[in-house]
Amino acid sequence: MTTPCREQIAVAVKAVLAGITGVTGLAVERDRVSALEADDLPRLILYEAEEAGESAFTGEDGYLLSVDIEGFAGGAAEDAAASALATLRAKVDQAMLADQTLGGLIRTMSLGEEPEDSPLELASSAPAKWFTRSFVLEYATAEGDPFTFA
Repeated sequence: MTTPCREQIAVAVKAVLAGITGVTGLAVERDRVSALEADDLPRLILYEAEEAGESAFTGEDGYLLSVDIEGFAGGAAEDAAASALATLRAKVDQAMLADQTLGGLIRTMSLGEEPEDSPLELASSAPAKWFTRSFVLEYATAEGDPFTFA
């Protein structure tokens, strides 16, 4: 069975995030809905957000896909959690912006507007912090064919 282009992009983004080094114990997942515990940290969660049609050419269907990456980090104290979170956020930016075509799957990548709230709860009494980083990914498929990149 052929994999839709949008799914190929989501898998590629997850692989980029999973390749982040220098953050001990970092886990990456998609679309989590359950609360996070202290043992779950550090963690990155990928959410596919809005997708808008952006067709400027004939023979293809263009899209702008927003992806939100939520990062969660903890520490023994508030300042340690804040430092861990700043490092995690910088690592996400570094990894995502290193190849702005995701290996040729997309045309461009840009930073998007960030949501103000996380959909997840932090069910932890230990100091923990979170961020959301949004990216807008532009890609195109063959006209009427969401399984074939243009």
